[in-house]
Amino acid sequence: MTAETIATLVDSGIPLLGGLYGTLLGFRVIGKAAGEDPKYDAWHERFGQHLKWLGPLVLIFGVVQLLVGLSR
Repeated sequence: MTAETIATLVDSGIPLLGGLYGTLLGFRVIGKAAGEDPKYDAWHERFGQHLKWLGPLVLIFGVVQLLVGLSR
């Protein structure tokens, strides 16, 4: 494995993991359950809908970045 390949994996791994985390948080797979904490419910009401589409978008960006980086 060359240094360039490792750099590509690290560079694309950040949006991959961030997108996965955002998606799971948006769909409440991780985090506090609904009704458990009113402050968290208010936060999720405000930002959860955005995470449901931004998370997968960042995830797709990471996959494209990985594919482009490995094809070089």
